Amino acid sequence: MIKTIQANIFYLDQITAVHLLSFPNFFLTFLGPTFLKIMYSGFINDKTNAITLVAVDTEKEEKVIGFIAGSTKPKEFFKILLRKNWPRFGLAVLMRCINQPSTIKKIYHNVKMRLKNDAYSVDGAELSSIAVLPEYQNKHVGKQLIDAFLKELNKRGIRSVYLTTDKFNNDKVNSFYLRNGWSLEKSFVTPLGREMNLYTKEID
Repeated sequence: MIKTIQANIFYLDQITAVHLLSFPNFFLTFLGPTFLKIMYSGFINDKTNAITLVAVDTEKEEKVIGFIAGSTKPKEFFKILLRKNWPRFGLAVLMRCINQPSTIKKIYHNVKMRLKNDAYSVDGAELSSIAVLPEYQNKHVGKQLIDAFLKELNKRGIRSVYLTTDKFNNDKVNSFYLRNGWSLEKSFVTPLGREMNLYTKEID
């Protein structure tokens, strides 16, 4: 049986592993597991501005098969996350920046976009990350995670939520959100040339 529950720090290693398997060619994955653990521990530990849920397979000793993480106040959340952890983030990516100096530019633009939120220009909570192990995809785990996430937002009085995902070479994901009632608000290009779709959803 698969159930969705609140994440705690006990699940951090498994959440990181699911991310690495689900997003093998993404920039955050390139920054490494230490970086990801710092980031996701920030989501897990911030009970005020963040929500982190895991889907676990109860027949396999509570194995984490998927997770979802987001923030009710994205700007505040990421400011707090960076202020508390910037030395650790820096150390986590130091060698990657030395070996590949272009990483510094990518980090700068990603941080700037997160803190200013100019490209988004929407209000509400943000669904920052959702991932399901490849072998559990097409089993409605993603929908179960999103439904639980929306339910938690509703409990907190949040009435709208948004997310971003790649515009191209991402048909399965874009179709998933459209099928499940998300509206394509707009498309935009990041400072690094990545073309994105921004989806929004009103919470009943």
